[in-house]
Parts: sequence; C-alpha cells; structure tokens
Amino acid sequence: MWSSRGDLKRVRVTIGQDSSAKSIHSTIAIAICHHTWYIASNMVDHVATPPFVDYLTAVLPLDQLPCVGWEGQLALPLVLRKRFDCWRCELLGHPVLFAIDGARDEPTPGQLAKQIQMITGQAGMPVAYVRGNMTALGRLRLAEQGVPFVVPGKQCFLPPLGIDFREQFMAPKQKRDYLSPSAQALLFAALLNRLPQDGSERTPTHLAERLGYGAITLSRAFDELTASKLLTVSKQGRRRVLAAEQPRQEIWQQAQGLLRTPVTGAHHIRLVKRKEPGPVAGLTALAQRTMLADPGPRTLAISRAQWKLLCKNETGIEEVPAFDAGALCMQVWSYEPLLLGAKGQVDPLSLYTSLVEDTDERTRMACEELLKEVPW
Repeated sequence: MWSSRGDLKRVRVTIGQDSSAKSIHSTIAIAICHHTWYIASNMVDHVATPPFVDYLTAVLPLDQLPCVGWEGQLALPLVLRKRFDCWRCELLGHPVLFAIDGARDEPTPGQLAKQIQMITGQAGMPVAYVRGNMTALGRLRLAEQGVPFVVPGKQCFLPPLGIDFREQFMAPKQKRDYLSPSAQALLFAALLNRLPQDGSERTPTHLAERLGYGAITLSRAFDELTASKLLTVSKQGRRRVLAAEQPRQEIWQQAQGLLRTPVTGAHHIRLVKRKEPGPVAGLTALAQRTMLADPGPRTLAISRAQWKLLCKNETGIEEVPAFDAGALCMQVWSYEPLLLGAKGQVDPLSLYTSLVEDTDERTRMACEELLKEVPW
C-alpha cells in the first residue's frame, strides 16, 4: 500500500542499444511511470484525506469535498514537483487545484505568485496555495497580490469563488481596554529611564513639551497610568509628579494586557531622490538587533502627521505594489517613532509591541531576545 505520493519511486527501464528501440522504450517508460503514479495517487485518495479538506468542509457549506491526485504534476518543473503536492477538487461546482507546500521554508509572496502562476498555466484551472502555517503578514501580502490560499484553521482566501473567510470571525471579539497612544508612549519613556531625574520636571506641563503632546493630553495619560496601577503620581504643592515605584521589569510584565501595536497602517513606497523619512522599524529593525534574518522589504516608521505631510507634498515618493523592486514598507505609527528611539531605530519596547503577535515562531523568539537588551 502506498503511504504517500512522496514514497513513489522512479521506474528504471533498461533501454536497448538500437536507437529506435531506445525511443520506443523511453515512450513506454514514461507511460508506465505516469500510469503507476496516477493509480498510486488515487489509491492514496481513498486512504488519506488532504489536510485542507476537513477545514473547508467545516467553514463552507459543503457536505463533502471530492479530491483526487492531480495527474498533471509530473509535467511540472522539478523544483515545483519537489515542493508541492497537488490535489484536484470540485469546490462549489468549480474545479480547483490545491497545491500543498511541503517545504519547511516559507517562500516570499513574489516567488510564490510566480510559482502558482506556472502551475495555473499547466492546470488550466484556479490554483490555491495551501500551507499549514503562515505569518499574518505573509497572508496579507498574498491577498494583496490576489494569490488564492488556504491556511487550515486560520484563513481561506479564494477570490475566484468570492470567498474570504477568516477563523477569527467565528467567535465574537471581546472588548479590551488598552492604554491610549500617549499613555503608552509615556509608560515606555518611564520604563526606558527617559524621564527627567528632577521630580519637578516630571509634571504634565514639562513632559508635554518633552514628548510633543499637549498638557491636557499628558494629564489624561497620568490618570490612565495611575488607574491601571502601573505608575504613581505624587503631589508636590499644586504639581502632579509622575514616578515608577516598582522595578521597571515588573511594571512591563503587568502592562502586557494593556499594550497594543503602535502600527496603524502600512504603505509600500519607493523614494525618488530623497532621504528616508523615518527610523528603521518592523522586521528590518528586529533583524539588525537580533539573529533573525531580514526577510525584506526594508521597513521604516513614521507618525500619522508626518505621513499626511508626506502625501500632501507628493514629491519624492510613489506608492508601489508589495515586494516591488526597491520598495520600502512605510509603517504609520500612532505616536512619533523617534520619540524614544535612537541611532535611526525605533525603541525596543515599541518594536517588541509591534511584532509580538506575529505567528512566526522565529519572530517571537527574536522578540524575546530583543527584550534582553533592555536596561531594566
């Protein structure tokens, strides 16, 4: 019994000395190999279910999803045959080819789009990419390029059939209370020891000037941080003075449920004869500070006010598709990225908060490595 298509072995055929015999024997060998593979793959269909079938039948109005091994796989280039295991299915009355990626490494969206296009040209039907795990950013970039994909348990994106289902929609979202951007920036300033040592300067008025906020905004941030019991406020005459009474690392741990990513949006742009308008952020900054390999594109951060000004001027930048040659990923932040950053990079706490929910295990490990450099 065949355990999987990966177990199929090449059929060796001894070819005679005569050239015509060689041609005949070669044709026979190809036919035998093709026939053997097709029979074996369909034997597998009856004893094994592709991993995406249970997921699709659970989230779509399907009683069953008939699938057979795709006989055209042998005609694909070797690199695609090694990477993908292809199944032909009838989905809602339409033929769809599901290409299961068995490789350990996750290809870039640009590479994957070309590979799926090659398979589509050979199959003559829509092709959906299937992978057991994929980062949220990787899924977003595939969707931007219109590449159909299925990540069982997370998302089913099949634009040829008008389907875009995300697993998180199955359960109602619970409302969470987060710190405001100004309160989070103020908290990070305290945790990174960026507040003035002189207590008389740790008032809403003085810190507003230092951090670029209004005094009323900072006064509200004081209230948020004291209400959440992260920082304390003492009275010195009529002045309210901010202080951190607990060890800073303990405050950081207590704040985890109240923090959210400062990234409110992202745009892919190309700079035309102008300097980079913001510090390095995202996976680019994480790769510079840890052992993580930078997957690209180069990522920068900019405040909402700066982004609006940049778009208003409309000089020196142009928006381009993701992974376009020379493209930059410009993150728009809810507070000034260089407020606590240094040396052309965003601060480590904001960087951690922007990436910690990434599903990629390598990214999460690098985030934990990043925290080790923080001088608590």
